[in-house]
Amino acid sequence: MDRRRRPRSSTAAPELAALAQKLVHVPDKLLIVQMHLQPLADDNPGAMPRDPYALAEACSILHSAIADVVDVARALRAISAGQEKSESRRTVEVRSPGA
Repeated sequence: MDRRRRPRSSTAAPELAALAQKLVHVPDKLLIVQMHLQPLADDNPGAMPRDPYALAEACSILHSAIADVVDVARALRAISAGQEKSESRRTVEVRSPGA
């Protein structure tokens, strides 16, 4: 069976939707981080952001975005492993009666 066209189990669909929803917010978070850090990268290298907490806020948001990506990657790996186990069990079940 072509792995790219593997049918999704009905239990994985809601989990995939939740993961997609989490991942959809990552670019927005990264854009906010960029906006917080841009004053530091402008022509004046010694410039500080107007808001003294901008760097801390940018770090916090960046940490959140990274955590979201890691959570999604781990969940997708777990879903994939579960589907592979399920497929291998089905293959064994189909083969075992005729063996």
